[in-house]
Amino acid sequence: MNRAQSLNLAVIAQMLDDLRQGQSFKALRMGLEKVDLDALRDASNVCFLAFSAVPWCSVNINLAVFRGLLKKIEQDQKEAEETERLLRLSASTKLLAQNYGLTSQEIAMWRGIVGVPAIRGRPHNLAEDACDDLWKRLLSLIDASGTDIDDERGMIAIVANLAESTQHPFTSIWRLILEWKNDGLLTRD
Repeated sequence: MNRAQSLNLAVIAQMLDDLRQGQSFKALRMGLEKVDLDALRDASNVCFLAFSAVPWCSVNINLAVFRGLLKKIEQDQKEAEETERLLRLSASTKLLAQNYGLTSQEIAMWRGIVGVPAIRGRPHNLAEDACDDLWKRLLSLIDASGTDIDDERGMIAIVANLAESTQHPFTSIWRLILEWKNDGLLTRD
């Protein structure tokens, strides 16, 4: 089977499937007219068209849409990796719901897939020396990254880095940073 036959067969199969599902508008959108659709009711016409060595259709690629879809795939994959990372670091359901648009059921499903148990109870408070260390690290990371303290996604990335480097639960660090921010200790300069 040559390329023309492969493409002809694929297109005719798609058109027939659309017609069987009552979606003749799809075949019309491809460029056919009502008289052409009527001709497709004859099996001999379908066989001849499907296996014709003469190409009767062509493929056009909308590069803007194609590249947009590739970019969306990349963004979705990055977001999935971020979500998995945050789950492993003990981020709260509330934070994931607010920043990633996930429902509590989706988060529970993610936890099951990743193998992370649900968080029970309130996050524990960190010791004073841990807080002092976190303060210094936080300011250093904010400075180095140029992250605005009101950029929630940027701050989530910083807290994830802190949680990984200190082995403290993400939610405990997040809560502490929110307290510092609410107390006016973290301000935009």
